[in-house]
Amino acid sequence: MCIAIVLLSLSGHAIGQEGHPIWWWDCQKVDFIVQGELTYDSSRYYEVTPKGIEDRPGTYYVLVGTISINKVLYINKHSQHLEEYQQYLKSKDQKFPVLIKALKRESFHQSATTPPVFEPFLYDLDKGSSVFLLSQVFLFPFFGLNLEDGVPVENIDEAMKMINARPNNLLNQ
Repeated sequence: MCIAIVLLSLSGHAIGQEGHPIWWWDCQKVDFIVQGELTYDSSRYYEVTPKGIEDRPGTYYVLVGTISINKVLYINKHSQHLEEYQQYLKSKDQKFPVLIKALKRESFHQSATTPPVFEPFLYDLDKGSSVFLLSQVFLFPFFGLNLEDGVPVENIDEAMKMINARPNNLLNQ
C-alpha cells in the first residue's frame, strides 16, 4: 500500500509538472498578480549564504530587477499584505524593484575575472508584457516585491481564466 502511494504521488507529480507547471499552481495561490514587463541585469544580485543551518547548505542568489506594472489583475482581499498591494493600484506605469530567485550557472570556461552568469527561476519569457505572480518580502535587506513566477505568453489566456475565476479578488468588488 505504501509503495502504491509513493508511485502514485511520483506519477502525479510528473504529470502535474508536464500538464500544470509551477506558474499554473501559482495562478491559483499567490495574492498579487499583475500584467507588466520585467527587466533585470544579472550583474545586480544578492548572494546569501546561511550560517549555522546545517540542513540547508549552499549559497542562494537573488537578482535585483524592475517590473513595470501596466495593470493589476488580482489582489487577494484577505492577504496580510493588502495595504501594500493596494499602493500599486495608485502607481501605474512606474518601475518598481523586484527580487528574482536565480541559479548560478557554472562554466568550464569561466575564469576568476569572468563575471558570474545567473539563470532566473523562470520560464523563458519573451521580452515585453506578460503576467507576473508576485508576493511581498520583509526580511532585511530584502523588502518589497518578490517574483514568484511568470506566465509564458502562449499561456496567458489560460492563466487569465484561472485568475478571473478565483474568489476574493479585491478588484471585483
